Amino acid sequence: MARIKQFVNVLGLLTVVALLVAIVMAFKKDWRVAAADFVARSLGTNSVAASVDPHAGHQPQQATAEGEERIVLTEQGRWSAGIELGHAERKPYERAVTFPGIVRTRPGRSIVKVPAPLTGIVTRVHRERGEAVVPGQPLFDIVLTHEELIKDQAEFLAALQKAKVLEEEIGRMRSISEGIMPRKELLNREYEFRQLQAELDTFRQVLQLHRLPAEQVANIERNRKLVESLTVYAPEASPDHVCRTAPDLLQIQEVAVEKGQQVTVGEPMCILADHCELQIEGSAFEDEAKVLHEAVQGDRPVAAVFETEDGGKKQVRSVPGLRVVWVDDRVDQESRTVRFGVRLPNEGLVYDKTEGQRRFIARQFKPGQRCKLQVSVETLKNCLVLPLTAVTEDRVQSCVFVQSGDTFALKVVKVRYRGPTEVVVEDSATGITPHDVLVVKGAGQLLAAIRSGGALQSTCDCGQQH
Repeated sequence: MARIKQFVNVLGLLTVVALLVAIVMAFKKDWRVAAADFVARSLGTNSVAASVDPHAGHQPQQATAEGEERIVLTEQGRWSAGIELGHAERKPYERAVTFPGIVRTRPGRSIVKVPAPLTGIVTRVHRERGEAVVPGQPLFDIVLTHEELIKDQAEFLAALQKAKVLEEEIGRMRSISEGIMPRKELLNREYEFRQLQAELDTFRQVLQLHRLPAEQVANIERNRKLVESLTVYAPEASPDHVCRTAPDLLQIQEVAVEKGQQVTVGEPMCILADHCELQIEGSAFEDEAKVLHEAVQGDRPVAAVFETEDGGKKQVRSVPGLRVVWVDDRVDQESRTVRFGVRLPNEGLVYDKTEGQRRFIARQFKPGQRCKLQVSVETLKNCLVLPLTAVTEDRVQSCVFVQSGDTFALKVVKVRYRGPTEVVVEDSATGITPHDVLVVKGAGQLLAAIRSGGALQSTCDCGQQH
């Protein structure tokens, strides 16, 4: 009796487990069909994987007689999915080798340090960090406490006063008749006056070596007063500074002093940046240095590719027409790489605004940005070039979508070369022409919509069994 009761309990338990497994399998199947239908409806397509027919996912997804898969997408569906259209181009293509690079300042050109010309106390700071200035604009006011300068000014004033008295005496002597005043005495006074003029010229040069502007030295002579304060002005830009959008414009990168601070001769007061032209420092392995040498000798073009994130979307910007300027003559012992430099024009301004009497700017490229340098090694003529985003990968093959009305056909392409922004495809293997309208953004979404239909077998050459 106990054995019969135990058998009944086991049988009941097996029955409950079987029911649970059946419920789970049914729920899983309905979930897949519902998910496929949701993806298709969100793209505005007429997916054949409808939830009404649970066996619809086993049907081919709109295959044509030519063996192409197609998907119908309305204009509203294209807009909601962010689909963008474009064309292929037939043009020359620069096959290039890609190297990593980082934007840097130009040594001895991009940074201008402004030192304190004399010992003194800062009484006013005219500018602030980030502000743009032009040569000749005031930066700081200093009250002078330099003992040597004060001494030289005093001696200069004394010499000026002595020269004035001597000049008046010579004039008086010339007005007296020759019989009363010996001519030798007049000649001695004139010789002494010339010596004093030579000393005054020396004093003027000494004061200018103290960084007193020539205008202030002239004021000392004119007003017979010592210079008590000094204004420090923005210096001239680099001699090879060439910028059409903002000529001779320097940006204050750092202010190193405060009002009331004591400064000594040569102490840095601020740092100005001239980023109108920067350089990109690239790195290549030792066996790739030959490519760089040939690029310098052959004046081959270089393109800098910058990748940024904007609202979660990847943005790619290419700067063509650059050149390799120098290649380092040594190999770094740690990284085993060779450094090389590419000049980067940076004339474009992100913004240029004025607040009161202050001007602020921001340039497009900044030191520290990373990029990819494409150094051309070969020019291919008459190539079929597509945007990189037009090509989507379907496992082992590359495909594109070609538009015909509201229908988008999936076609296989054979990629010859793939760059950061463009792709070169084989003409014979695609059948695509520059007149065809292609999906250049969102091709991966369309491919996912087709594959989510649950087709067990596809007639597309790039499709796989599901």
